[in-house]
Amino acid sequence: MPPRTLPLLLLIALLPAACGEGGQEEGAEDREETAKDEDPRVVRTVTVEAGEQAAWSLVGTVRARHEAERGFRAGGELVERMVDAGEHVREGDPLARLDDSDRRRELEAARAGLTEAQARADYARAEAERVAEMVTTDNVSEQEHDRAESEAAAAEAALLAARAERDLAAERLAWTTLRAPADGTVMEVLAEPGEVVGTGEPVVRFAHGAREVEVSIPGIRREGAVETARLPGGEAVELRDLAAGADPATRTWRARYTLPDDADDRPLGSTVRLTFQPEEEVVRIPVGALADRGEGTAVWAVEDGAVERRPVEVVATGQETAEVRGIEPGVEVVAAGTHTLQPGQPVRVRSGR
Repeated sequence: MPPRTLPLLLLIALLPAACGEGGQEEGAEDREETAKDEDPRVVRTVTVEAGEQAAWSLVGTVRARHEAERGFRAGGELVERMVDAGEHVREGDPLARLDDSDRRRELEAARAGLTEAQARADYARAEAERVAEMVTTDNVSEQEHDRAESEAAAAEAALLAARAERDLAAERLAWTTLRAPADGTVMEVLAEPGEVVGTGEPVVRFAHGAREVEVSIPGIRREGAVETARLPGGEAVELRDLAAGADPATRTWRARYTLPDDADDRPLGSTVRLTFQPEEEVVRIPVGALADRGEGTAVWAVEDGAVERRPVEVVATGQETAEVRGIEPGVEVVAAGTHTLQPGQPVRVRSGR
């Protein structure tokens, strides 16, 4: 091969490689442009509708504000029961009575001891006054006078102790009769005559105070409008008490609503349905429209061909739909596949949904 043709051959060999590099650079730029001009993501949407179950209800039990088991402050044999379950009583009415023979003897002994202590105190005081007069005439010494005063003081202390013992014995005798603490109703009788009951052992279950409705509010409803409820006739009742913690078995919160004053004729233990109406509008959406990435529950609304994140509060959930607050009816939201969306991402609504 002539020497002159060698450089020409090398130049020809290098030309395809140079052309390949230029082609690769142009291909990368084309792919970037293609990615920028990629079609918007196709999504399926639904239009938010007002929730049919915005108002919800619970069945509660009528109770008295105060319900407690009552027992005797001292043990003994129950000899008489004056009331039956369901009976209305007035404050101070007797409910049951124990055998009081021992208590009466204790009271008699205490009274006798008080009489003796009174006599001793009177004598000691009179003797102290007599010795005090004799001191002025130098017939007795100061030492005798001090002794008489000391004995009089001791007798006075003994008299106070005897009087306290008499009062305590009288109070113990009164303990043998169980009385109603207020106007109310005997809910249940827990002991019968002939039984020996201990101190504080329940004998009757007593209820008094205003009538209330006790309901168990599900956890998902607790943050909703529970301050006010309505009776079947439409009358409003106010929340009086809401438990600070949930029941460990049912995971519900105990709540009590005060009934009107004219509801005292409602039987204790009867059932009443309370209806709750949220203050804010509740809407219904598919469960798949809810998204939660650790920043709270939200939905993706479609606005001008792009998605926008909108926080919502879940009121209730079912198998297919959920009721939420925080978004108004008529808004178009993505119905599924929300976990991959980004704020401002272009979307195209699938036709024929």
